[in-house]
Amino acid sequence: MQRLLDSLQTAVRNRNWNAALFIAMSIPDICGRIEWPELAGSGNARKRFTRWFEKCIGGCISTVLSADDFYLLRCALVHEGSSNFHGRSIGHVSFLAPRTDGTRGPHDVTLYRSMCLQVDIVCFAMCTAAREWLEGWSQDPAKRRDLELSMLYIEDNSATNPPSTPG
Repeated sequence: MQRLLDSLQTAVRNRNWNAALFIAMSIPDICGRIEWPELAGSGNARKRFTRWFEKCIGGCISTVLSADDFYLLRCALVHEGSSNFHGRSIGHVSFLAPRTDGTRGPHDVTLYRSMCLQVDIVCFAMCTAAREWLEGWSQDPAKRRDLELSMLYIEDNSATNPPSTPG
């Protein structure tokens, strides 16, 4: 999990907003699967995501969007590459990159069925919530081991094997 959060921070630092957002929006589902193993499987993805989101994120990102709205947004982003979704009160989210001068643009602002969210705020909130959640897991070695064994791991062997060019 730590590698995933580090990847999220690297993507934010490099202003790679698409990568950062995709990682951030996957965090509640991944953490929810680990928190509630009885909800493993795709049939429970919505329940896992919303339960973890409500427990660990709450209203930190938006006062308008519910956990279920965020789940629908996550599905639209990950499965369709779209920020259009059929939420309770919002149907479209425009993600805004932070301004380079350090000032804040609009965040959590709605107009009709559209909303603006700053991508860095979303990413920071998801990453912070996951790190705080992980701190609680550090007290239980069995859960920590299960977490590390179940996470995707891509071994970096670039020093010995340079990347090949697809062709």
